[in-house]
Parts: sequence; structure tokens; C-alpha cells
Amino acid sequence: MARGGEWVRRFLLAVTLVFLLSMPVLALTAQPVTAKNIDINGEKNIGVNSWEVLASFRALNNARLVAEMRVTGPPGTNYTMDFLLLDVENYNLYRNNQSFNVVPGSSLKTDHLTLNITLQSGMGYYLVADNTDQPSGGAYAHPSVQCSAVGIAKDCGALKESNPSNGLIMVAGIGVISAAMIILLLLIRRNPR
Repeated sequence: MARGGEWVRRFLLAVTLVFLLSMPVLALTAQPVTAKNIDINGEKNIGVNSWEVLASFRALNNARLVAEMRVTGPPGTNYTMDFLLLDVENYNLYRNNQSFNVVPGSSLKTDHLTLNITLQSGMGYYLVADNTDQPSGGAYAHPSVQCSAVGIAKDCGALKESNPSNGLIMVAGIGVISAAMIILLLLIRRNPR
């Protein structure tokens, strides 16, 4: 049987090795969000009873959304649509045709919208152009509508959906760490000769 001092030394070595092995796994699964400006620039052709995400982003400290959306066609029409700013929770409700709430600044039944608003830090947002009969009180669905969006989400980061590969990396890392712990515990229990 190992003497008391030898056992403590082996235990501390095991804890140190487990810690060192776990650091790369944690580094691989961490996804830092870097503050930057997200450009909103494009034209979309939105079919009848359709909607499009114009931009998605995560607000960081002092984030602002400065953007202008406009229904641009087809020429000679007077179409309106709904421009919705939704947080992640309400976006998921919206896309599943459930009751949802919009962020103040959204506009229903309009041919243009100008936004210049401060965003809540840490929240994810979707900017949506809607050409459906929903929500209640909004614009009617029209035949194919074109809209343009120009703007910037200042001091924001990319809004990423959960990445399945991160889960695999985490499981693999936990497996490696567990195997290392078992081997180290066996070494600790082993009698020195």
C-alpha cells in the first residue's frame, strides 16, 4: 500500500492532469461573440404568404439598430407589408404560427420603416419582412412583393443556432477525461514496488 505522502502526491498529479486535459475541450466548445457591426443590405423578393429574415444578430453592450426597410415593388403597386423585430423566443413562436410579441419599433401594414433603437444587451434578434395575413391587424398577403433593407446593427455579434458538432466535441472530451481519471485512479491504488 502506498504511503500517505505518496498517495497525496499521486492524487494531486491526477487532479492536475484532469484539469490540463479538460482545458482544450472547454476551449473548443466555447464560442466567444465578438462585437462588430452587422451590415443589413439587400433586396428580397417575398412571395405570397411568405416571409424572410433580413438580418439576425446578438446585441452586445450599447448595441443599436439603425436600419431602413422599404417595399420597392413591383412597380405601380401600393403594397404594404409587416416589418417585425423579434427576440429569439418570439421569433420561434412566430415561425411556428403561435401567438408572439414584437419588439417596440416594429411596424405593421406599412410600405417603409426606419429604425434607430437601442437593443437589450445579450439578447438575440431577428429582423423579418412578412408578406402573410398574420399577425392580426397586419398587412394582407400580396402577390410577390419586393423589399429592400439598408442599415447596420452596431456593436452586435453573430446570432448562431446551436451547433451539433459542439455537443460531439463535448461528449468526446468528457470521454477522454473520464478515461484519464480511471487510469489515474488505478495508478493511485497500485502498490509501489
